Amino acid sequence: MHLSEGMLPFEQSLIWSALTVPALLWSLRGEVQARKDSPSSAVIMAGATSLLFAGTLMPLPVPVVGATSHICLTPVLALIVGVRRIIWPTFFVLLLQAVFFAHGGITTLGVNTLTLGLLGPLVTVALWGGLQRAGAGGAVGLALACGLGGLSVYVIDAMVLSMALAEVAAPMTTLLTV
Repeated sequence: MHLSEGMLPFEQSLIWSALTVPALLWSLRGEVQARKDSPSSAVIMAGATSLLFAGTLMPLPVPVVGATSHICLTPVLALIVGVRRIIWPTFFVLLLQAVFFAHGGITTLGVNTLTLGLLGPLVTVALWGGLQRAGAGGAVGLALACGLGGLSVYVIDAMVLSMALAEVAAPMTTLLTV
């Protein structure tokens, strides 16, 4: 899930974009190092990026509200390639979708990269690690980690929207009614 163009006040868009720059640079540096260590890892990243691009373009209907959503693949991809390496493909895919498909947006590119490419994957990797240490590292644990990691993207987006609508209503009121 990512936020559409115009959903955030311009000032908040700038702040989120500024917060994204260090994460994106960290990811790109990690990718350069990974390719030095294993040049063939470029094939895995090409596949992961292509899968992310295709998956996030497929609309899934949300029947109750008459809207659409899409599959959140970054949590599971982060388990495959690592959190650090999934940030830059997320940014790239979101940029392409904003420019060529009017899906997402340029002003929401920063926050969308952070929620979809960093925060959701971090939650997933942390949950998966905790579940493995607790002895629940099987298929059910994996599904739980990925499901809750994906859900965390939606929850974080709802919190971002509640802050964006703070001038209209109190953020907690907005968050609890979204």
